[in-house]
Amino acid sequence: KRERKKRTGKKHIKYDKRKGWEKKRKKRKKKKKDKKKMEKRRREEKEKNLSRKVKGEKVKIKSEINE
Repeated sequence: KRERKKRTGKKHIKYDKRKGWEKKRKKRKKKKKDKKKMEKRRREEKEKNLSRKVKGEKVKIKSEINE
């Protein structure tokens, strides 16, 4: 059996910093931020509904906040 030649060199491509991974990073950060915001909003909505239930009002639960 012939031995395989070991790979040498860089595995990662160096991108121009202004483009490529920077943009992707920003997008990821934004997504994360939005997700956190949505979670917070959902939690607040739930708490509000619960407090209303305790008071004995009839509660209409919104089917997931519009995204």
